[in-house]
Amino acid sequence: MTSRLMMPLISLALTLTGLLALEGLSRVLLTAEADLASTNPDWYQYTPELGWERRPNFKGLVAGELHRHDPARYLREFDEQGYFAVDSAQIGATPHTRILAIGDSNTFGWGVPTRSAYPEVLDDLRADADVINLGVSGYTSLQGYASLVKHFDSVRPDVVIASFSFNDRRVVPSDSAADSHEKFAREARLHRFDFRQKLYLYRGLERLLTKVHLLRSSGDGQTTVDARTAPTRVSPEHYRANLERIARFCRDRHVPLIFVAFQDNPAHSEHVRRGLAHLSAGRPEQAEAELRIAVN
Repeated sequence: MTSRLMMPLISLALTLTGLLALEGLSRVLLTAEADLASTNPDWYQYTPELGWERRPNFKGLVAGELHRHDPARYLREFDEQGYFAVDSAQIGATPHTRILAIGDSNTFGWGVPTRSAYPEVLDDLRADADVINLGVSGYTSLQGYASLVKHFDSVRPDVVIASFSFNDRRVVPSDSAADSHEKFAREARLHRFDFRQKLYLYRGLERLLTKVHLLRSSGDGQTTVDARTAPTRVSPEHYRANLERIARFCRDRHVPLIFVAFQDNPAHSEHVRRGLAHLSAGRPEQAEAELRIAVN
């Protein structure tokens, strides 16, 4: 009886020992690779209240931005509260009018140096005002309202500028992918408790299978949707309601509010224009290719 039990136990022990050895080797290899790659951490962190927010004390380049000539000019630096470091001194008591700008990538200054974002340009133009840039790339009106509520008492603005539109009408594959506090909480839990990513062996196998095209990368964007009927991150009705919440919040605190509406960023709409041009010229295949890029 004892001998019959010993063989399975020995096999189990050898299997566990082998897995632990592979895990240790994976940790050594992936840690060394990370050290040699000298990659920057993500500029954002997930949060159940906002979906994501700027990572406190971050200093580095934002992935995805084009740094055409001088990357040093595009360096982003946030303070311990997640504000732009150039705005930190303006958060405290100053004799100037304090203007808070909330918005998406147009406010954040995606693709331009921090000092070239419109809140900082306005700050430079007005010697009597301090303009605090609270824009976050990818934000919708729902996140903007939540951000205003979270930071209002810290900033105590005399004026608020709000600008949202593009991300609200981005197409999503299902209603469950639309912006909501439930979705934000769900994604925050997923990234906080994804124990698979704690195992270096799993991470190594995942990367290997992705490289040999046996596993699809999470950022491949292969989900196909019908843009004519697909839901958006924020519906038109909820978009209006969110703007009303922002307006009501400011009105109740006797703070003037300015809504700013931008036209579509040319960098985001050029594929739409090309697709329509191909369609008008009778080139449906080229039109489809451009329009697929535009909606992904």
